[in-house]
Amino acid sequence: MAKSKAKRKQQSFQDGPTAKKIKTSIVTPPPDTTEYKSIGSLGLEEADLEITIDTLNTLAEHSSVIKSKACRDLRTSVYEFRQACTTGLNAGGTSSSRVFPTM
Repeated sequence: MAKSKAKRKQQSFQDGPTAKKIKTSIVTPPPDTTEYKSIGSLGLEEADLEITIDTLNTLAEHSSVIKSKACRDLRTSVYEFRQACTTGLNAGGTSSSRVFPTM
């Protein structure tokens, strides 16, 4: 056993010091701080919203279509919209603030 330890030590000296691994970090761009104040500043028009609202109302009446594979991207987008929404019940807060909003 002692011979094998000595052999390993000798081999490690022959190989030379091991090079240290350099840590690399991923540089992320700064967050987009531009706040849009109106629909027009996003490049959307009122007609776009009307069409979207009509489409969502029609799909809400026929929930079996919403569950289809064709509406998968729509479901994802609606979920992300709901997460980004800062008004209404989705805004957070305590459960009592949702139950008693006028207090």
